[in-house]
Amino acid sequence: MTIGQRLIIGIDKPHLSESLKSFISENRIGGVILFDHNGNDLDQIYRLIKDINDSCDIKPFVAIDYEGGRVRRFKSLLPFLDKPAAYKNNLSKLRDDLDLVAEMFIQLGINVNFAPVVDLEYSPLNGALVGRVYSSFPDEVIEYARVFIECLTKRGIICCAKHFPGLGSAINDPHRETALSCLELEKVATSDLTAFRGAIGVGAQMIMTTHVIMTAISDKIATFEPLIARLARDVGFEGILICDDLSMGAVSGKRSLPEMTLDTLCAGHDIALICHEHDKYNDVVEYLKSNVKALEQHGHQEALYRIANVKKSLP
Repeated sequence: MTIGQRLIIGIDKPHLSESLKSFISENRIGGVILFDHNGNDLDQIYRLIKDINDSCDIKPFVAIDYEGGRVRRFKSLLPFLDKPAAYKNNLSKLRDDLDLVAEMFIQLGINVNFAPVVDLEYSPLNGALVGRVYSSFPDEVIEYARVFIECLTKRGIICCAKHFPGLGSAINDPHRETALSCLELEKVATSDLTAFRGAIGVGAQMIMTTHVIMTAISDKIATFEPLIARLARDVGFEGILICDDLSMGAVSGKRSLPEMTLDTLCAGHDIALICHEHDKYNDVVEYLKSNVKALEQHGHQEALYRIANVKKSLP
């Protein structure tokens, strides 16, 4: 049973407990995401990642958010990376800084970066994105994404462009409540989707959706809307589609976590990301196992193929 490959989970401590090792191993969990509370020093992070790998018979994704600027995990331990806009007119500096980041990732065993952000800068800008966007012009964002993605993928590190289908124009921070964008469909197509299409063209192997309602497309949250996944495929994406954290305030508590995870996967996401609510992981896996027919009817085998195909490139 490989249902666990469709999950990336957070860890609540700087080490793997025996029970968590067993859970990851027995359920063949697809990967983990690391946060500051998972690392005290570089040696300890290395040992943690080694334990994660040793617990998996299928190479796991070991992911981190390292966008630059204020979104940098283990910022006191890893090389400096400035906020995206700081590299305007100086993408060679971005390349130099990312080369150092990539080298450290490889040494530690980090193989996925949930970056770059390819959302566009709107006025007013969504509060969650302050200091995290590069430009309001799609062609400039694409060039930034090209350098970002090329620097990491040449070392075998997977990049994840986010937040599809575009968060810049939305109100509300999805960390706290559902974001809402009333942008016209033509503007979405010529701006936000253009940036994502460009990121795909320069090698993004993952795309992350977020908890936004884009009224020009649907009145449902993108996380649970099959039209959003279909749109990602329509713009040429053949890689892994992953949702934003299902324990974020925009969705957490509105329905049970197992139900939301199933709906997310059935909506067309290849992987569900659950960063917190660690005590519910077993419930999620058991619920998915009991609803395997629903998963099979909504592209389970195709999702496993995409995951395996991307994992082939991992160092």
